[in-house]
Amino acid sequence: SQHTIQPKFKQSKNRFGSIVIGIPTIKREKASYLLETLKSVFDAMNEVEKNEAVVVIFIPELDDQSFVQTTIENLNRAYNYELESGLLEIVVPPAEFYPNFTLLPQDRVFNDSRERVKWRTKQNYDFSYMMAYCQKRGIYYLQLEDDVVAKSGFFSTIKNFITEQKSNDWMIIEFSQLGFIGKLFKCSQLKYFVNFFLMFANNKPVDWLFDIMLDVKICNPDKPNEHCLRSKTSLKIRYKPSLFQHVGIQSSLKGKTQKLKDKDFGKSFLSIVAHQNPLAKIKTSLKTYMKHSIDSVYLGSNFFWSMSPVENDYILFQFYKPTFIRRYYIKSGNPEHPEDKLYNATFHIKTQRPIQTEKIPKNYILTSDNFYIIDTFSNQLGTIKGKIDPNVTGLISEVRIHIPTKSDTWVIISEIDLSSKDKNEKKVSKFVSSK
Repeated sequence: SQHTIQPKFKQSKNRFGSIVIGIPTIKREKASYLLETLKSVFDAMNEVEKNEAVVVIFIPELDDQSFVQTTIENLNRAYNYELESGLLEIVVPPAEFYPNFTLLPQDRVFNDSRERVKWRTKQNYDFSYMMAYCQKRGIYYLQLEDDVVAKSGFFSTIKNFITEQKSNDWMIIEFSQLGFIGKLFKCSQLKYFVNFFLMFANNKPVDWLFDIMLDVKICNPDKPNEHCLRSKTSLKIRYKPSLFQHVGIQSSLKGKTQKLKDKDFGKSFLSIVAHQNPLAKIKTSLKTYMKHSIDSVYLGSNFFWSMSPVENDYILFQFYKPTFIRRYYIKSGNPEHPEDKLYNATFHIKTQRPIQTEKIPKNYILTSDNFYIIDTFSNQLGTIKGKIDPNVTGLISEVRIHIPTKSDTWVIISEIDLSSKDKNEKKVSKFVSSK
């Protein structure tokens, strides 16, 4: 009914796009990858492509409304410009759209547990609602998940590949071989998939159902299976190499971990931004992994990668010449390893001379070894960003990152900017392999 299809919450400028990208996200037990996924998608598009796209974040979390509210707030904080421009929108479905999951029949196909049947059935309803919502929002619909990395230029690559097709008979183009990631549909045909998914929602997972739908559409039961497979190649086309890679480890199914990787994605090249940081001697107690040294990220030639921190690990930057620092930005984690970031870390400075008591900012905390703790890393984003007033601090001789607690994850630092300039200096981007 009309009542059950109306969103419970919608933040949208109602933009129409050439490609509408659907990304569902629900609460996971540990890690959330949504903000990093969005950053990867937006960084992979130029301004012209962004003007043609609509990215819909779909939050079908029925059991935890505080998670829904927090996700909406985080998206508004991190991507306010994209929301205001109409590039990004947020949708929350109504609970009435979903069936009573306690009444689902026992699984007779896979002999799955009731919990798993509920999970995959709800997933089918989630995808169906997303498709129904997006069918009038664009010409093509691209299905992603909230834990992927996008290849730079994916948007134009998809559009160009569509125009290269000699026939318009296709129903699905796959831009990744994994699950339901990177699947492209014509918006005009989404209604057929919605009806099919809902009809068999509790019978099979969604990536099986769309393949079965193609069987129904084109396969002749009187002919051998080879004929069916050959016939389906006109309806389902595979693009190589893959444009999207799965990076998440924590599944939305409680207790399930998954380390699925798309082998066709190839080596991922990550952009490293070089800044004109003050010359410094750098020491760290962290155990460096292979060639990913702390000096390399400071110079902008590679990212720093270390094994899991223990209590009171540190990174110390001792400037050869004390300098004025006006602003700082340090980013941990990267799109391929979003969980490898700094947690509970603090940012310290040591001034050449003690700051006059009346000038010490309220948030500055003096340590026993004469550093000032001036900021704390965001646990969610793994970043730190701020300004320093040289009139208060004077010359700074050392900077330190302190990690007070042990962590289960490794640490990547992908960018360090300790700037003495008021305005952004010209950034130099390099590309390095993560392998």
